[in-house]
Parts: sequence; structure tokens; C-alpha cells
Amino acid sequence: MNRAVRITSTQAEEIRNVLQVVADSADLQQDCGLTEQQVTDLLAALPRAAGEWVVPDYAASALKDELAARADVLRTISDDARAGGQVGQALAAARLAASLERLL
Repeated sequence: MNRAVRITSTQAEEIRNVLQVVADSADLQQDCGLTEQQVTDLLAALPRAAGEWVVPDYAASALKDELAARADVLRTISDDARAGGQVGQALAAARLAASLERLL
């Protein structure tokens, strides 16, 4: 069964980046348990901006780990921004990381 999730334009951009990295790497596709066609279909189904994204069950479990890894990167960016005195950027990165983790 498919899952419909509401995403923001910022989330869509981050998910698109993650999916593009997976699309460009046969090893990552294999690690995620996705075929090249499945990744292509997920990219095509992803809204360009905010909206509803219908995620097939096979993809939800496969992408959860990749989104968690992206959230870790965003947390590092948040920590670096906070250390550099850029509080606004730090908060934005931390919020985006948290929202990606809750998404699927």
C-alpha cells in the first residue's frame, strides 16, 4: 500500500538531492534495495514544490535510512553554523533534519 505524505518545498529539494545521489550510484541502489527504474519513478513522482508525495511501501523503508543519513549531515551543518554564530542557519538546518526524520 502506498503512503501519501505532505512535504514542503525545502523537504522536496532535500529528498530530490538524496534520490539523485541514489540514482547516480548502482551501489547505493543495491544497498537501498531499489532498481534504477524505481528511483527514476520516485524522482518523477516527487512534487517540484510543496505538495503531496505518494511513496510506495517498498520505497518508504528503503529511503528511511537515506533520509536519516541526510538528517545527520544537516545536524552537522547546524552545529557548524551555531559554532560560527549563524543562529538562523543553525535553526533552519536543525528543523529540516528533524522534519526529514519524521517524514517516513
